Amino acid sequence: MRKGIRVLLLVLFLFLPFSALGEGISRALLIGADRFVTMPETTPAAEQNLARMEAMLWARMPGLNDCRTVLHGPAGEETLELLMQETFAEADEGDLSLVYFSTHGLLTDSRAAILLSDGTREEALEPEALFGMLNRIPGRKVLILDACYSGAFIGKGMPNGTNVFAGSGIRVLTCAGGLEQSALWLENSGGSGGSWFLAALEALVSADAGTGDMDGDGFFSLKELTAGVRALCGDSRAYCYPEDDGEALFSVGETEAGRAVNGLAFSEAESDPARPKVDFTFTAATAIRLWYRMVYWKDGSWDFSGAVQMADRERWEGTRGLLGPGEKQRTVRLSTVDGESSGFALLQILNLQDGSAVPEGSRRIAMAGEEEAALGAEAAAETFRPEDGEEMNVLITASAPCMVSATVESENGEVVRTLGEGEACLPGKAAGTEAAAGLWVCWSGRDDAGEMCAAGAYRIHAVCTDGLGGQEAFSAFFSLEEKENGDPE
Repeated sequence: MRKGIRVLLLVLFLFLPFSALGEGISRALLIGADRFVTMPETTPAAEQNLARMEAMLWARMPGLNDCRTVLHGPAGEETLELLMQETFAEADEGDLSLVYFSTHGLLTDSRAAILLSDGTREEALEPEALFGMLNRIPGRKVLILDACYSGAFIGKGMPNGTNVFAGSGIRVLTCAGGLEQSALWLENSGGSGGSWFLAALEALVSADAGTGDMDGDGFFSLKELTAGVRALCGDSRAYCYPEDDGEALFSVGETEAGRAVNGLAFSEAESDPARPKVDFTFTAATAIRLWYRMVYWKDGSWDFSGAVQMADRERWEGTRGLLGPGEKQRTVRLSTVDGESSGFALLQILNLQDGSAVPEGSRRIAMAGEEEAALGAEAAAETFRPEDGEEMNVLITASAPCMVSATVESENGEVVRTLGEGEACLPGKAAGTEAAAGLWVCWSGRDDAGEMCAAGAYRIHAVCTDGLGGQEAFSAFFSLEEKENGDPE
């Protein structure tokens, strides 16, 4: 009899939720708005975003006990704070509280805000106010901002940015840099819509882990989520704070049922300046129809109205344009716009389901042309103190679109950290530079092994890695300062 009781207790223990194993309870509050007073309507983007985010959290957020979604409200700071207090009233020090916003972002004189709206009233919510609300919630907090210019909330992707969350312990993931618009997919006739950022996050977390779980621990950390979203969303560049945070946020599992496209991955194939291309692979779980949409950067913005679309040419069971189940490999050739020798493009992959188009992923492409890009690198500050939550932001500039890699070097020339390998620059306007192209990189002060570097002088080494290659630049040296009692943490 006692043996049977021990077996029963063991079985019950194995099936306890993650939170019952000493990791606390998780709660989530998802807020979205599609109707506004002063900004364009985005129906049904936020509504779809909330539904997809909720489904993803129930499947992948360990210990989730409650997930509340609010569409078209609250419309002001006071009602938002009351909503947060009510949602997280029972939060304890060991619990995790996640807040997600899907709305319009605002930027005025380098001041960022997100728009709270119920369709008839609206109010701008600035970083300091949102920080204060989150900071009053006990335990661990995660903020996900799905809005234009959201990187400005953490001072990233822009010159002279301020991070009000620095040193607070609140983890933040944004869909775009501080000067960058993010993109929505809207199809009113079919009731389809949503953000490309969320499509990438959903593809990363809901599908098989693949390379997304970089350390193989069975969970996605903030660091891994940011890298994974950047690899699958080219419409805007995701940013996070803290940069190297490795705490588990979402669990890795088997591919979610109903996902038609899984394992989407863009390869870093050698670039041919004369005939640029992008290679990618994916697995079709069932018969599907895919469309590839090319969007070019023109006159200071992405020209979505002038996008070029083409259907996948596979033929399955006698039907052209229908892809059969299985692993796929594709190459899409590009050309520059209006006869220009170089430029930027977006490749967007759309899945046609029941008459509606569903975004699967996108890739930003820098088409170098025949011009060699002259590089520059400028650190945002002369010193930083990682123990105070500070990070070093560095802007890499280029005289022409290109792919760049960046490393951190010590004063004696030793490479201590790789920050990026072969990433396409952003158009200069989106990065906040008058140069043709730019890319912000951020260093937490840690080396490639995750250990804090010694106090001293460091600099960024940037290298052009596209088909022309060979160009490089160094930032001025900046100082990693130690904490007052001697050594950095």
